[in-house]
Amino acid sequence: MSEPKIIREYTPEETSELREQYLQEKVHPVIKKLMETFPKINMVLFQVAQYWCDEAEDAVHCALVASDKFELSQAEIAESWQDGHFIEEETNEDFGIACLLNYLPQENIPKAIELYQTIQIPDWDENEDMIPLFAAYTNEGYFQDDDPINKYRSCAIFRRSASNIEMQVVSEQSRPWLEGVMCARRQRRGFLGSAF
Repeated sequence: MSEPKIIREYTPEETSELREQYLQEKVHPVIKKLMETFPKINMVLFQVAQYWCDEAEDAVHCALVASDKFELSQAEIAESWQDGHFIEEETNEDFGIACLLNYLPQENIPKAIELYQTIQIPDWDENEDMIPLFAAYTNEGYFQDDDPINKYRSCAIFRRSASNIEMQVVSEQSRPWLEGVMCARRQRRGFLGSAF
């Protein structure tokens, strides 16, 4: 039995360009605001996960993991999810993010919550637009109630430098065959794509 064909909304080249543009124009300003508010933050991981959640079986969700370090091992990232101050407030159904500030002392939590209520990653449409751009970075086979340590995977790393915030897109994708994939909703609605 042959494998189902992947319907792509964009070519891999177009996807890479659109993803980089989105990270620079939409995510970078949010990270900048986060680092300005908390000068101890030196690095923020932009992480993504794909799992069914209420409306779409292929929704792509995002989270930020912030640290005072410049590098985090996989064990430290997992520790951030387990022991970090997990600040999550769904301010808008289209762009809720989980912000993990793993170094913050307890007295800074109210300030972090206040910040969280004001920062939103613009135009994060987890049910449609973000699927072709970020699905290739997500892990397979997870559900809404699964442990986020396993669900989320880094897609980009933002680091503080002497004069700027530098962005590094992670080169290794966990499911590269989903690069540019058209979301299930659009396929059902009959959007035209390229079959591979």
